[in-house]
Amino acid sequence: MRHKLFNNDYVVKCYGISHEPKTGNYVMVMEYIEGGNLRQYLLKNSQLSFVSRLNQLKNLALGLSSIHEEGLIRKDFHPGNVLNTFRSEYCTDSYVTDLGLSRPINEANDGKIYGVLPYVAPEVLIQKTYNQASDIYSFGIIAYEIFSNLPPYHEYARDKALVLRIREGLRPEFKIKIPSSLENLVKKC
Repeated sequence: MRHKLFNNDYVVKCYGISHEPKTGNYVMVMEYIEGGNLRQYLLKNSQLSFVSRLNQLKNLALGLSSIHEEGLIRKDFHPGNVLNTFRSEYCTDSYVTDLGLSRPINEANDGKIYGVLPYVAPEVLIQKTYNQASDIYSFGIIAYEIFSNLPPYHEYARDKALVLRIREGLRPEFKIKIPSSLENLVKKC
Protein backbone atom coordinates (compact mmCIF):
# COMPACT_ATOMS: atom_id res chain seq x y z
CA MET A 1 0.00 0.00 0.00
CA ARG A 2 1.38 3.41 -0.98
CA HIS A 3 1.69 5.93 1.84
CA LYS A 4 -0.72 8.83 1.43
CA LEU A 5 2.17 11.29 1.71
CA PHE A 6 3.38 10.08 -1.69
CA ASN A 7 -0.05 10.68 -3.20
CA ASN A 8 0.18 14.36 -2.28
CA ASP A 9 0.26 16.96 -5.07
CA TYR A 10 3.17 18.80 -3.40
CA VAL A 11 5.49 15.91 -2.55
CA VAL A 12 7.31 14.03 -5.34
CA LYS A 13 5.61 10.70 -5.86
CA CYS A 14 7.51 7.58 -4.81
CA TYR A 15 6.71 4.53 -6.93
CA GLY A 16 8.75 2.02 -4.98
CA ILE A 17 11.87 1.12 -3.04
CA SER A 18 14.42 -1.49 -4.02
CA HIS A 19 17.33 -3.05 -2.14
CA GLU A 20 20.68 -4.04 -3.66
CA PRO A 21 21.64 -7.23 -1.78
CA LYS A 22 25.41 -7.04 -2.47
CA THR A 23 25.93 -3.45 -1.29
CA GLY A 24 22.97 -3.17 1.07
CA ASN A 25 22.06 0.16 -0.56
CA TYR A 26 18.47 1.20 -1.10
CA VAL A 27 17.09 3.14 -4.03
CA MET A 28 13.80 5.00 -4.30
CA VAL A 29 12.08 5.11 -7.68
CA MET A 30 10.45 8.52 -7.85
CA GLU A 31 8.50 10.69 -10.25
CA TYR A 32 10.65 12.58 -12.77
CA ILE A 33 10.41 16.36 -12.45
CA GLU A 34 12.00 18.09 -15.43
CA GLY A 35 12.74 21.55 -14.04
CA GLY A 36 15.62 20.62 -11.74
CA ASN A 37 16.07 21.68 -8.16
CA LEU A 38 15.05 25.08 -6.87
CA ARG A 39 18.54 26.65 -6.89
CA GLN A 40 19.14 25.54 -10.51
CA TYR A 41 15.65 26.65 -11.47
CA LEU A 42 16.06 30.13 -9.97
CA LEU A 43 19.40 30.57 -11.74
CA LYS A 44 17.84 29.69 -15.10
CA ASN A 45 14.63 31.68 -14.49
CA SER A 46 15.74 34.85 -12.72
CA GLN A 47 12.90 36.88 -14.26
CA LEU A 48 10.05 34.83 -12.78
CA SER A 49 6.94 36.82 -11.98
CA PHE A 50 6.02 37.61 -8.39
CA VAL A 51 2.89 35.45 -8.81
CA SER A 52 4.98 32.48 -9.96
CA ARG A 53 7.30 32.86 -6.95
CA LEU A 54 4.32 33.12 -4.63
CA ASN A 55 2.87 29.95 -6.18
CA GLN A 56 6.16 28.13 -5.53
CA LEU A 57 6.02 29.21 -1.90
CA LYS A 58 2.40 28.09 -1.58
CA ASN A 59 3.23 24.65 -2.99
CA LEU A 60 6.15 24.24 -0.59
CA ALA A 61 3.99 25.30 2.35
CA LEU A 62 1.38 22.71 1.39
CA GLY A 63 4.03 20.00 0.90
CA LEU A 64 5.69 20.74 4.24
CA SER A 65 2.30 20.93 5.94
CA SER A 66 1.40 17.46 4.65
CA ILE A 67 4.69 16.10 6.03
CA HIS A 68 3.97 17.69 9.42
CA GLU A 69 0.38 16.42 9.42
CA GLU A 70 1.82 12.91 9.18
CA GLY A 71 3.73 13.55 12.41
CA LEU A 72 7.06 13.81 10.61
CA ILE A 73 9.93 16.27 10.67
CA ARG A 74 11.50 16.97 7.28
CA LYS A 75 15.03 17.87 8.49
CA ASP A 76 17.49 18.78 5.71
CA PHE A 77 15.00 21.11 3.96
CA HIS A 78 16.84 23.23 1.39
CA PRO A 79 16.54 24.18 -2.32
CA GLY A 80 18.34 21.00 -3.41
CA ASN A 81 15.38 19.06 -2.00
CA VAL A 82 12.80 21.08 -3.90
CA LEU A 83 12.02 20.27 -7.54
CA ASN A 84 10.24 22.56 -9.99
CA THR A 85 8.26 22.38 -13.22
CA PHE A 86 7.62 25.54 -15.22
CA ARG A 87 4.05 25.66 -16.53
CA SER A 88 3.60 29.28 -17.52
CA GLU A 89 4.77 32.77 -16.65
CA TYR A 90 2.41 32.70 -13.68
CA CYS A 91 2.58 29.08 -12.64
CA THR A 92 5.59 27.11 -11.44
CA ASP A 93 4.88 23.88 -9.62
CA SER A 94 7.22 23.06 -6.73
CA TYR A 95 7.55 19.73 -4.98
CA VAL A 96 9.26 18.59 -1.78
CA THR A 97 11.52 15.62 -2.48
CA ASP A 98 14.21 13.44 -0.92
CA LEU A 99 12.42 12.44 2.27
CA GLY A 100 15.26 10.14 3.32
CA LEU A 101 15.98 12.02 6.56
CA SER A 102 12.36 12.61 7.49
CA ARG A 103 11.57 11.05 10.83
CA PRO A 104 8.66 10.76 13.21
CA ILE A 105 8.76 13.52 15.81
CA ASN A 106 9.64 11.11 18.61
CA GLU A 107 12.57 9.63 16.62
CA ALA A 108 14.00 12.80 15.08
CA ASN A 109 16.91 13.61 17.34
CA ASP A 110 20.09 11.59 17.34
CA GLY A 111 22.48 14.40 18.34
CA LYS A 112 23.70 14.95 14.76
CA ILE A 113 23.20 17.96 12.54
CA TYR A 114 21.88 17.27 9.04
CA GLY A 115 21.44 19.71 6.23
CA VAL A 116 22.99 22.58 4.34
CA LEU A 117 24.27 25.22 6.77
CA PRO A 118 22.33 28.34 5.68
CA TYR A 119 19.03 26.44 6.00
CA VAL A 120 19.67 24.82 9.40
CA ALA A 121 17.72 26.43 12.24
CA PRO A 122 19.74 28.16 14.98
CA GLU A 123 18.23 25.93 17.68
CA VAL A 124 19.51 22.89 15.78
CA LEU A 125 22.99 24.44 15.64
CA ILE A 126 22.85 25.08 19.40
CA GLN A 127 20.98 22.06 20.80
CA LYS A 128 21.30 19.56 17.93
CA THR A 129 17.59 18.81 18.15
CA TYR A 130 15.04 18.98 15.36
CA ASN A 131 11.33 19.70 15.51
CA GLN A 132 8.68 20.94 13.13
CA ALA A 133 9.60 24.54 14.01
CA SER A 134 13.12 23.91 12.67
CA ASP A 135 11.50 22.90 9.35
CA ILE A 136 9.57 26.20 9.39
CA TYR A 137 12.83 28.09 9.82
CA SER A 138 14.23 26.29 6.75
CA PHE A 139 11.03 27.12 4.88
CA GLY A 140 11.52 30.81 5.74
CA ILE A 141 15.10 30.76 4.45
CA ILE A 142 13.92 29.07 1.24
CA ALA A 143 11.22 31.75 0.92
CA TYR A 144 13.91 34.42 1.20
CA GLU A 145 15.80 32.71 -1.64
CA ILE A 146 12.71 32.40 -3.84
CA PHE A 147 11.98 36.13 -3.63
CA SER A 148 15.51 37.54 -3.49
CA ASN A 149 16.87 35.10 -6.08
CA LEU A 150 20.02 34.87 -3.94
CA PRO A 151 21.28 32.07 -1.73
CA PRO A 152 21.09 33.06 1.94
CA TYR A 153 24.30 34.41 3.43
CA HIS A 154 25.87 34.47 -0.03
CA GLU A 155 28.26 37.17 1.20
CA TYR A 156 29.74 34.88 3.91
CA ALA A 157 31.95 31.82 3.79
CA ARG A 158 30.13 28.69 4.97
CA ASP A 159 32.29 28.07 7.98
CA LYS A 160 32.29 28.04 11.79
CA ALA A 161 32.12 31.85 11.84
CA LEU A 162 28.82 31.70 9.93
CA VAL A 163 27.50 29.09 12.39
CA LEU A 164 28.28 31.48 15.26
CA ARG A 165 26.67 34.43 13.46
CA ILE A 166 23.47 32.46 12.81
CA ARG A 167 23.39 31.26 16.43
CA GLU A 168 23.73 34.90 17.52
CA GLY A 169 20.78 36.03 15.38
CA LEU A 170 22.11 36.76 11.89
CA ARG A 171 19.35 36.43 9.27
CA PRO A 172 19.27 37.27 5.56
CA GLU A 173 18.09 40.79 4.80
CA PHE A 174 15.66 41.55 2.02
CA LYS A 175 17.24 44.06 -0.34
CA ILE A 176 14.28 43.89 -2.68
CA LYS A 177 10.76 45.24 -2.37
CA ILE A 178 8.06 42.71 -1.54
CA PRO A 179 4.77 43.29 0.26
CA SER A 180 5.44 44.02 3.93
CA SER A 181 2.96 41.32 5.02
CA LEU A 182 4.96 38.72 3.08
CA GLU A 183 8.28 40.01 4.41
CA ASN A 184 6.87 39.85 7.96
CA LEU A 185 5.68 36.28 7.38
CA VAL A 186 9.12 35.20 6.15
CA LYS A 187 10.79 36.88 9.13
CA LYS A 188 8.41 35.09 11.53
CA CYS A 189 9.50 31.76 10.05
